[in-house]
Amino acid sequence: MKYYCVKCGAQIHQNEFDRELEIVECRNCGTEQELQQLVRIEDNHKTQLMLAPPSKSKIDVYRYSDSVMEITIPRSGLKPENLFVLGFSVVWLSFVAFWTLMAASASILFAMFSIPFWIVGVSMLYSLTKVALEKQEIELNGRTMKIKKTRLLNSRTEEFPLMDVDQIKMEKLGNTKRFTTASKLNHLGNKNFKIPTIKHGKETETLLEYGTEEEKKWVVNLLNEYMVKIHGKDV
Repeated sequence: MKYYCVKCGAQIHQNEFDRELEIVECRNCGTEQELQQLVRIEDNHKTQLMLAPPSKSKIDVYRYSDSVMEITIPRSGLKPENLFVLGFSVVWLSFVAFWTLMAASASILFAMFSIPFWIVGVSMLYSLTKVALEKQEIELNGRTMKIKKTRLLNSRTEEFPLMDVDQIKMEKLGNTKRFTTASKLNHLGNKNFKIPTIKHGKETETLLEYGTEEEKKWVVNLLNEYMVKIHGKDV
């Protein structure tokens, strides 16, 4: 069972309850309310949003209350468009390994000049695993947005106030920072390639970097609709 504030929609944990007075104060908005007034949602009871993901998409979107929403973007796995990067990485590392062996037979110092090339090759393979194995979760509670990206290495979570959000839109690849080498190679010739970006203050977050064009446009529309409905803010 999950409990949510009737005013701001933030989750209230059971250890915050004052069971003697049967009153709880929301830590997000400060509203005091009786226990029976809280929005109670069974763990397995989620309401599907009307704005559903595109057909055949594996993205899950659920609403626990008017302001509490959860978006889960599962791991995409290895796609056909990633095969070029995989093949290129294997050829690159094979050549570097051969060159390193030949150079080492003459001089260890000479062989050490191959280190930058090893770094490039390993970086490409790491980027490929990031593309295939990354899972993204977006949680909104009416007050903040939390973006969690679970990866094989270097998982990260960012949380920021919704009031700080200045813009949610599709942006071209060249204007964003957090994007992998693998995806840059896949879309090297596509000048119109864009990804969903969220600008808050001086920071920029990216979403659904490896999704379809329909999924990317959908998540931008969904988040903009949420911002208008909950905050009255058209970004």
